[in-house]
Amino acid sequence: MQIEEVSKKFRASIKVQPYRFRFTTYQSCFSGRDAVDWFVVNSVDLGAIGRQEAVALGNLLLQKGLFFHIQKKHDFQDKMFYYQFTVRISSIRCVVFEKNIFVII
Repeated sequence: MQIEEVSKKFRASIKVQPYRFRFTTYQSCFSGRDAVDWFVVNSVDLGAIGRQEAVALGNLLLQKGLFFHIQKKHDFQDKMFYYQFTVRISSIRCVVFEKNIFVII
């Protein structure tokens, strides 16, 4: 499964909106909780994954620079923490799913 395809679908369909935190408004944000929900529901092509596996996938995508925490203080979590997209999707090649371990190649 190409992670580029998953990333494009994710980027195209995840709800993004402004988020206000401590007198600063951050544009085009999505929550970790919404992202985990999206990964779990749309995991048909990836094999069935649960919330823990979705968090692991989110952390790999965050580490690869697809998105970042709005204050750059947290890793990817299944919480109401907010993230913004950063890089071109084509910079990530593929992901291999083996026994709930995600490896980006």
